[in-house]
Amino acid sequence: LVLVFSIEDAHSLIKLIAPGAKLDLMQDEMARSAVQELGNILSSSFLRSLMEMTQLNMQPTVPAVAVDFAGSIVSSVVCNLYEVSEKLVVVQTNFVVSGEEISGFFIFIPEPGSLSVILQSLGVGG
Repeated sequence: LVLVFSIEDAHSLIKLIAPGAKLDLMQDEMARSAVQELGNILSSSFLRSLMEMTQLNMQPTVPAVAVDFAGSIVSSVVCNLYEVSEKLVVVQTNFVVSGEEISGFFIFIPEPGSLSVILQSLGVGG
């Protein structure tokens, strides 16, 4: 599961997590750690919801943070996992906090053969 935010939206998230702190995602380990923990919480919530809807057991991987162009990050992840799965599920998500909208993408990379099982359990087919 990959969670992608623009630098601006990631900084907005950091400001919500640590109001008043002057953290820069490009320079501060604390900022990256905050985004990593947020990613862990959001991805766990996403997987928990998917598990409840499908009645399937899913295990998340250890979270990590990467700061680069979105295309580079996604390409790197997809290239490294292409042997694992050829199909991805991309879900656009928007958060609105105190009138501020923050957008991101969940990219779900299932193991080979599991996407059809997930879709069938959702009644979508495979």
